[in-house]
Amino acid sequence: MEGLSKQGVIATRRINIRRGNEIIPTKHIILTFSSSKLPSSITAGYGRSPVKPYIPNPLRCFNCQRFGHSKAACRGKLTCLNFRIAGHSANGCKTNPHCFHCKQDHSSDSKDGPQWKTEKKIQEIKIKQNITYAEAKKLIAQEKTPSYSQAVKSLLFLKTRTDENISYHSAFN
Repeated sequence: MEGLSKQGVIATRRINIRRGNEIIPTKHIILTFSSSKLPSSITAGYGRSPVKPYIPNPLRCFNCQRFGHSKAACRGKLTCLNFRIAGHSANGCKTNPHCFHCKQDHSSDSKDGPQWKTEKKIQEIKIKQNITYAEAKKLIAQEKTPSYSQAVKSLLFLKTRTDENISYHSAFN
């Protein structure tokens, strides 16, 4: 840590993965810098190592299963991970998984779900642009909302139905 502090590193943490009940340390280390601007590389030992921004997985509440807050900050009800049933947790739940975010057949914490992927993109924007979660979420929402011109263009391709058997009568005939 001594040599790293001269390069602006104020904290280090090794990334661990879990395989079953075993926690395995990886070769990856999260460095916290004193500045928000990251260097392109650092010197560690006798070699140079590239520095990339760390993009964490989305924050999901283990109480209500929603994204963007933790269990400690939750005001929602205890909710099952598998089927969004309020009042019980997923521990021992025999219900087939059904995501309450997208209504597909996977659990609400699945990395295959569109909501998880959107939340991961929010995290990426938040880190790369150095903005808050709320600001990044707003940017994603703007991407999904079509502009006025896009909405009008899509309407131009719609065909209207007409019934040629209807005759129109004028009040002046």
